[in-house]
Amino acid sequence: MTESLNPLTLPTPADAEEWLDSRARADLDRARELVAGIKADRPADATDLLNRWNDVSVAIGNVASVASLFSEVHPLETVRSRGESAMQEVQKLDTDLSLDRDLYEVFAAVDGSGLDATAKRLLDKTLLDFHRGGVDKDDATRTRVKELSERAITHRWSPVRLLASRLGPDAAVRGAAGVVVKRVLSEPAAVFRASGRHVAPTPP
Repeated sequence: MTESLNPLTLPTPADAEEWLDSRARADLDRARELVAGIKADRPADATDLLNRWNDVSVAIGNVASVASLFSEVHPLETVRSRGESAMQEVQKLDTDLSLDRDLYEVFAAVDGSGLDATAKRLLDKTLLDFHRGGVDKDDATRTRVKELSERAITHRWSPVRLLASRLGPDAAVRGAAGVVVKRVLSEPAAVFRASGRHVAPTPP
């Protein structure tokens, strides 16, 4: 079950890269372990399954929130790069989970008729997300979806990094105060926003 929330102690700039790397690895490993446990146990109770799936989402979200922030505002380029790579790892894991047929079958097998309206909506949305991800397609199609997704993830951050390099390191540092943001808004193709665990283009 999800632990109670505690204030997060952030590292000094000099320690940030190692801290971010350790945190990202630990939380993503935990998410994978939790998923493996769900597939091994195959919980039949819908509420139990949703609680365990929430723990997976929290572990992944913990990485995404910190990595997204550090990739945008940290003054050290090495830390921003590690934040970007952590976001790529999050997105790749999201893709893997959305295409995991064994995991999907656990959700498809539970009876959600006894859930309250909110929990039932969550179960239905989770199943819908699996279908939108392509989990019900044949092996060849799922492999192709994964390849295309990983290609998009690899290149997704490139416009932001290119723009930062054109503006120079000093402008990149000032981005946290909004200087870079104003310049980026004039180039909509290079603008990205964090949305939950996903990163999507922001319309002009």
